Amino acid sequence: MFGNQDRLEVAVAITRVARGRVNATDLHHEIDVAVNRIRSQLLVMVDLELLQKVGVEHGKRMFEVCDKNDPFWKFAVHEYETAMKQTREVDRRRPRQRTQEKVR
Repeated sequence: MFGNQDRLEVAVAITRVARGRVNATDLHHEIDVAVNRIRSQLLVMVDLELLQKVGVEHGKRMFEVCDKNDPFWKFAVHEYETAMKQTREVDRRRPRQRTQEKVR
């Protein structure tokens, strides 16, 4: 299900949308992933029957979550939070480099 980092980030962004209706452009404003890459992940999620296409609204191709209670969504959030926690821990352990003062 998780082919790459994009899919995880897109899945988590979808869970943050209260209505469960999303499009690539609006998700792009939430996460730092290119619109075409987001759309690609949305289409994969349609193939996985996690999302369904619901047509065009205001010129945007919309998708809707098929089942908000599907364990996939909670799993995605859990995995994302775990990865972020591990990243923060690694960053804390990494020694900070001092910048050299400019000589005038």
